[in-house]
Amino acid sequence: MDHSPDADRQDDPAAAKGQVREARTGRLFVGQLALEDGRVIKVRIRNLSEGGFGGRSDMPLQPGQRGHMLLAGVGLVTGQVVWTNEHLFGLQFDAKIDPALVRLSPATTAPAAEYVVPPQFRPTTDHKRPGFRVR
Repeated sequence: MDHSPDADRQDDPAAAKGQVREARTGRLFVGQLALEDGRVIKVRIRNLSEGGFGGRSDMPLQPGQRGHMLLAGVGLVTGQVVWTNEHLFGLQFDAKIDPALVRLSPATTAPAAEYVVPPQFRPTTDHKRPGFRVR
């Protein structure tokens, strides 16, 4: 599979028609897109912009389908599928977002300061080898 910038342009009909595209951030995220009909499908986001994202889904989507997705750092975003090419698709958001705020997952945030590692899981501070005596 060709991963050149021209390959992404082939997937996006707006770009193929010579229309100006928003600046995109090439990022790879995995998430779940909840469709209006109740189905939840796994998607891989390949690029992200203020107005939407392009990605790949486990099942083919149809232009016009609506759905929502939780993006860590931004929150719940809703939108509509605007183009498809088999399992590739583009989703346009209903409201613009700041793509710089999107994180991989909520787990990437630092743990709470009051958390203490249990003793059995702390690294050892004694580096003596058992059964080995220094003379």
